[in-house]
Amino acid sequence: PPQEIPSRLMLDPAQLRRISAEKEAERYSGTPGKDPGVALSAREDRHAAYLSRLHEQLRNAMRYPESLKGLSGKVRMTIIISRNGTLESVKLLASSGAEALDQAALASVHNAAPFAPLPDAWKLERIPFTFNLEYFADKVRLGR
Repeated sequence: PPQEIPSRLMLDPAQLRRISAEKEAERYSGTPGKDPGVALSAREDRHAAYLSRLHEQLRNAMRYPESLKGLSGKVRMTIIISRNGTLESVKLLASSGAEALDQAALASVHNAAPFAPLPDAWKLERIPFTFNLEYFADKVRLGR
């Protein structure tokens, strides 16, 4: 007879979606354990036009919050964009060391969404992009 799986070993739907997205990111990047996805600095022709638009949209949404003046740090993050341009997830890969800057970075990405649909030629349901946001005394820079 089949055995019942203990509930502590079962994953909820949100965990399954996260794991699925991480596995797809590893498959796309080809290197498990490395930063997932396509870097905004990718120079391949198949990425160039979309990445240029994505970079511009993210850069336009970046703001250095007035209340955080004087704080500096670098945030590394991965976003996953679905075929239709919806922001599926945002993952902080490396903290700036200041919770307020990390939260500002996450808010900026959410404010930039939605994004352009993925190019038809990509044949992917979703794709991860990895980048840095660098905060200086009173400005923010999107690293490619």
